[in-house]
Amino acid sequence: MAVLTTALKTIAVLMCSLLLAAIVGSIGSIFLEVLLPRFFSALLPYALWLVIGIYCGLLSFGGAGAWASGHASPWGWRGKIPETQGEGDWITRPGAKRIGTTVAIVGMIVIVPLGVLFHLISHDGHSLTFFVSVMIGMILGRWSLMPDDSARLSGNPIR
Repeated sequence: MAVLTTALKTIAVLMCSLLLAAIVGSIGSIFLEVLLPRFFSALLPYALWLVIGIYCGLLSFGGAGAWASGHASPWGWRGKIPETQGEGDWITRPGAKRIGTTVAIVGMIVIVPLGVLFHLISHDGHSLTFFVSVMIGMILGRWSLMPDDSARLSGNPIR
């Protein structure tokens, strides 16, 4: 039951993050193409969607993991959590590795079909770049920010 709850929270946070990132990316693309035509390059939209996708993946991973680990809101993932659980980031708590792995796997299961669907609909390299970079962001969140089993859990997850 806990895995199903984590999966549903991950899907909700991921969909909100993807929607927000799509809006920001579209506005950024319009800004680049219309307001800066002199400096526009064919690779610039790909770079924009790559960066937005990586941030989207990292924020989705952090938000879904925080919400699944007991925070009241997926976006309040730093700072205080309920008094019974102490304080600090969710990735420093016991069981965070299991939650992080579940979030990453569910994220991949959701992102791959969405990426294929949007690529088939639009045949646009930007959508493929975006969805691949979201996957990279979630993978980076899981395998670089999560502490090792042997590492001492402290308030700073970056070692």
